[in-house]
Amino acid sequence: GATPPPVQVRVDPGAMPLDGPPLVPARKMAENLGVSGKTLGRLVKSGQVPAVKIGEQWRFDVASVRRALQEKRRKK
Repeated sequence: GATPPPVQVRVDPGAMPLDGPPLVPARKMAENLGVSGKTLGRLVKSGQVPAVKIGEQWRFDVASVRRALQEKRRKK
Protein backbone atom coordinates (compact mmCIF):
# COMPACT_ATOMS: atom_id res chain seq x y z
CA GLY A 1 0.00 0.00 0.00
CA ALA A 2 0.84 3.62 -0.26
CA THR A 3 2.79 5.29 2.54
CA PRO A 4 0.62 7.81 4.41
CA PRO A 5 1.84 11.41 4.33
CA PRO A 6 3.87 12.53 7.36
CA VAL A 7 1.91 14.11 10.18
CA GLN A 8 2.71 17.75 10.72
CA VAL A 9 2.73 18.88 14.32
CA ARG A 10 2.71 22.51 15.36
CA VAL A 11 4.27 23.02 18.78
CA ASP A 12 2.64 25.59 21.00
CA PRO A 13 5.16 26.91 23.57
CA GLY A 14 2.34 27.25 26.11
CA ALA A 15 1.14 23.68 25.62
CA MET A 16 0.87 21.15 28.40
CA PRO A 17 4.02 19.09 28.98
CA LEU A 18 3.47 15.44 28.15
CA ASP A 19 4.75 14.12 31.47
CA GLY A 20 3.30 16.49 34.03
CA PRO A 21 0.62 18.99 34.94
CA PRO A 22 -0.05 21.95 32.67
CA LEU A 23 2.21 24.92 33.27
CA VAL A 24 0.78 28.39 32.81
CA PRO A 25 2.67 31.57 31.92
CA ALA A 26 3.20 34.30 34.52
CA ARG A 27 0.49 36.57 33.09
CA LYS A 28 -2.16 33.85 33.44
CA MET A 29 -0.97 32.88 36.92
CA ALA A 30 -1.13 36.51 38.09
CA GLU A 31 -4.67 36.84 36.67
CA ASN A 32 -5.67 33.56 38.32
CA LEU A 33 -4.44 34.81 41.70
CA GLY A 34 -5.76 38.33 41.26
CA VAL A 35 -2.34 39.95 41.71
CA SER A 36 -0.11 42.05 39.50
CA GLY A 37 2.79 40.56 37.58
CA LYS A 38 5.14 42.53 39.81
CA THR A 39 3.62 40.99 42.96
CA LEU A 40 3.88 37.51 41.44
CA GLY A 41 7.54 38.19 40.67
CA ARG A 42 8.18 39.17 44.30
CA LEU A 43 6.46 35.98 45.51
CA VAL A 44 8.68 33.87 43.23
CA LYS A 45 11.86 35.72 44.22
CA SER A 46 11.09 35.28 47.93
CA GLY A 47 10.46 31.56 47.44
CA GLN A 48 6.81 31.76 48.50
CA VAL A 49 5.54 30.56 45.11
CA PRO A 50 7.05 27.66 43.15
CA ALA A 51 7.92 28.39 39.52
CA VAL A 52 10.12 27.06 36.75
CA LYS A 53 11.96 29.20 34.22
CA ILE A 54 11.82 27.89 30.67
CA GLY A 55 14.05 29.98 28.46
CA GLU A 56 13.24 33.55 29.42
CA GLN A 57 9.72 32.83 30.70
CA TRP A 58 8.47 31.78 34.11
CA ARG A 59 5.87 29.00 34.17
CA PHE A 60 3.66 27.91 37.03
CA ASP A 61 1.78 24.77 38.06
CA VAL A 62 -1.52 26.19 39.35
CA ALA A 63 -2.10 23.39 41.90
CA SER A 64 1.41 23.75 43.36
CA VAL A 65 1.06 27.53 43.67
CA ARG A 66 -2.31 27.24 45.39
CA ARG A 67 -0.91 24.64 47.84
CA ALA A 68 2.07 26.89 48.63
CA LEU A 69 -0.16 29.89 49.30
CA GLN A 70 -2.52 27.81 51.48
CA GLU A 71 0.46 26.63 53.55
CA LYS A 72 1.62 30.24 53.90
CA ARG A 73 -1.84 31.25 55.18
CA ARG A 74 -1.88 28.38 57.70
CA LYS A 75 1.44 29.48 59.18
CA LYS A 76 0.12 32.99 59.96
